[in-house]
Amino acid sequence: MRKKAVILGAGPAGLTAALELVRQSDIQPIVLEAGDCVGGISRTVRYNGNRMDIGGHRFFSKSDKVMRWWLELMPVEHEAEAEAAISYQNKTRHLPMHERREGEDKDHVML
Repeated sequence: MRKKAVILGAGPAGLTAALELVRQSDIQPIVLEAGDCVGGISRTVRYNGNRMDIGGHRFFSKSDKVMRWWLELMPVEHEAEAEAAISYQNKTRHLPMHERREGEDKDHVML
């Protein structure tokens, strides 16, 4: 019988734990979320045609491994030739940019 792991909460930490269990083991994650959607407090709400960001929408880490993980999962998008960099505590990270394709859902990438 396959092992299972119960994960409480479908915020960034819970979803990360579930994804890594799937990628790195044969353990089946079961994610339990009390709310009606995933993302924890990090979400974009649409109200009367407007998008409102709630919670964290920018991810930064001192760890190169963590930053590569986030960028693999949610690449930075751009509409034209552009460069992006994040500076924090005297460390600058240059971010690879991925051109948005026509019709691509903008909500599936890190903004």
